[in-house]
Amino acid sequence: MLNFIKGMAVSVGTVMLAMVLGFLLATSLARAGDFHFLELNELSLDLKSYMDGGHYPLITDNGLYGGRLLDKELNMTVKTDILHYLYWDSTIHSMTDRTKDKQHGQFRTVGLEFGFGVRLSSSVEVGYYHFSEHMLDASFPWHFPVRDAIQVKFFLYRAKGQRETVF
Repeated sequence: MLNFIKGMAVSVGTVMLAMVLGFLLATSLARAGDFHFLELNELSLDLKSYMDGGHYPLITDNGLYGGRLLDKELNMTVKTDILHYLYWDSTIHSMTDRTKDKQHGQFRTVGLEFGFGVRLSSSVEVGYYHFSEHMLDASFPWHFPVRDAIQVKFFLYRAKGQRETVF
């Protein structure tokens, strides 16, 4: 099982690296003068280290791990515009746990959150939204968390020059 978890961590890292390199390459090749076919707006890594007392049912209350605690969360976000009228924003997210004595921990969840759509005007976007989260080494009688939606976003205020996204 440990080899499986290590393999998943390497796979997640490889996917993140491939996304970064692919978007950087596509962005550099897609520029022609002032016109941008594909524009990279954000590429970020987010690391959170949770304080004691955090509660997350998939990890802390599932009865499988003997009272494990939340530990870290690692996310990579890529936000892009296509032809200035379309957007594609995605985040790969993952969480780790740890034992109460802080001696052991591992990745427990990995998932994808993304949205893509079209800008109908400067104040309205319509798109598709997806969120999923997968347990790496456990199965439950219920399906993993997943949410899919059609989204209409109305901008009541935006600072000039700021791009709003689905997240």
